[in-house]
Amino acid sequence: MTQRVSDKIIATFTRQQHDWMERVLKGSLDPVKVARAVQVIIDEGNNNRSNNFILPTEIDPATFIGKGWKWADTYVDARSLALPRVDFSKVLFETCLEEGEARITGKEKLHRLLDKDDIRLDPRFGVTLFKEEGQKTLKRLCEERGITHLDFPGRVLVNRAGEHCLFYLYLHSDDTWGCGADNLALNCDSRHPSAVLAKTKTNIPLESNLSFTR
Repeated sequence: MTQRVSDKIIATFTRQQHDWMERVLKGSLDPVKVARAVQVIIDEGNNNRSNNFILPTEIDPATFIGKGWKWADTYVDARSLALPRVDFSKVLFETCLEEGEARITGKEKLHRLLDKDDIRLDPRFGVTLFKEEGQKTLKRLCEERGITHLDFPGRVLVNRAGEHCLFYLYLHSDDTWGCGADNLALNCDSRHPSAVLAKTKTNIPLESNLSFTR
């Protein structure tokens, strides 16, 4: 679907873009804020807004999961962290299984995702899906795509034992969704995809493409 933006909104954007870019290049304006501001302007002029957009929910692992849990310093996809929102109709579900393989470890799957260089969705988006009223997006994914388990490899968790884990969502027998963290040493099969976005020009956040000097 082509996104339609009114002339009034285009004029507003045109008036602002020169000032924004000047300030970004001088280092006086955070490019992340520019990306978010641009998205707001587009949304205001969009007469066909999608219902598939998911915003990130900030979490502290020690509070959300349990004492001693934290984010790992490695395997961080900064592109996903910079995304102000995600259109879930564009999300891909990657198992990374090769021909003849029934399963691979979570660590091997993560390394293959790194090689693909797609944008690995951050767990913050998974938390939003988990907390969404009625879990409507997850129910739709199950009905339309057969998804019953989905991990978010944009960042890795570290448990109390120092082991690396991936945040995931899974379908209960009562058709509600729960969340957890799987050790990367465990096996994954075709029922355990990862949520990613294809690396395209429109999916890469604005700030990822900017270089500026102070």
